[in-house]
Amino acid sequence: MFPRITPHDLVTSPRLLLLCGTLWVIIVWEAFTWFYSTDIALERIARASTTPDPVIAQHLYRQMAPSQLHRYDIESFVKLGEVLDRANTTDAALDIWRRVVATVPDNHGLRLRLALTLHHTGRYIEAEHHFSTLLGDSPR
Repeated sequence: MFPRITPHDLVTSPRLLLLCGTLWVIIVWEAFTWFYSTDIALERIARASTTPDPVIAQHLYRQMAPSQLHRYDIESFVKLGEVLDRANTTDAALDIWRRVVATVPDNHGLRLRLALTLHHTGRYIEAEHHFSTLLGDSPR
């Protein structure tokens, strides 16, 4: 049978202490990577110099889209919008840019991204509204 382990043994046995510490590190690391796997994948794709795979970009979109967008999430959603733009998945990119602009309507750079994406997809009337807002004119 197995020897009986007391709390005193945990403190005094270096091997057992090392084993417990190693297991703890593994559990914490696995929990971290599981929880942040989407953010890690998004960061890798955003930093890549090549055009992202549209299938992977759509997968990231489907993982992130259901979550509610808050001001502290803006950076991740901007990266997602950029990845979706580069992957030429414009409908998903437009959804993200619209949500970002709705969250921070005073950010001119993000509104410009939305306006340009709308313009590139041929949605000129919608784009004109955002370009007019950027120029300070009232939309027609």
